[in-house]
Amino acid sequence: KDANLTQIAYFAGIYAYQAKDYAKAEKFADIAVNDSTHGKEAFNIKLAVMQAQLKNHADSVAYVQKVKALYDKDPQNDMLFGTLINLYSSLKDEASANALVEAKIAADPKNFTAWAVKGQNAMIAQKLEDAIAAFKNALEIEPENAQVNAFLGACLFDRAQKAEDRAAGKTGRVSAAAEAQIKPVFEEARTYLEKAKQLDPNREKSQWAYALYRCYYRLYGAEDPRTKEAEALTK
Repeated sequence: KDANLTQIAYFAGIYAYQAKDYAKAEKFADIAVNDSTHGKEAFNIKLAVMQAQLKNHADSVAYVQKVKALYDKDPQNDMLFGTLINLYSSLKDEASANALVEAKIAADPKNFTAWAVKGQNAMIAQKLEDAIAAFKNALEIEPENAQVNAFLGACLFDRAQKAEDRAAGKTGRVSAAAEAQIKPVFEEARTYLEKAKQLDPNREKSQWAYALYRCYYRLYGAEDPRTKEAEALTK
């Protein structure tokens, strides 16, 4: 009956979790999720309690099903979406992860998280064109995201590098016509990597330095000050 019940339950849930009294932690978290200030954090306690009790593969599969049930009740919850994606990845269930992402995009085409995850999955699978398209869609929604700018720049660099290798063939020479098509892709990669650098100069959220160094090396050569500055950040 206390007016502060949900807030009290939140702190009680934290203490119970720290004491590894998971039954009480989950009980209090279920009350605290209705708190206007700490509701999201309380939900994190609930997920942490579930995860802390995993002992084997069967437990992990059961945990995924619990999270999926929660997500089905609240499909707008990006935290649950991200948690579920990470769980599928940990279980190496690529098909379920991809299906979840595609369903999310179909239901909410302007969902940044879904496009970013789709791009990452495609990048890991070396599907560069799919990754580039997904990352560009993500940046239309959140253009100031440093990590996605860095990922997109790296993918564009790889696309240009592969095109250059194909154009060089066995001779090792790239024709002027091919260079005219390939160089702009390197330049495009540079713009996204420089954007990531501008947004995240200390690389707290993105790792842009090595890709930017490679890009500068290709465009300006090893002795250019920009190349040397970027190279120093890779060491």
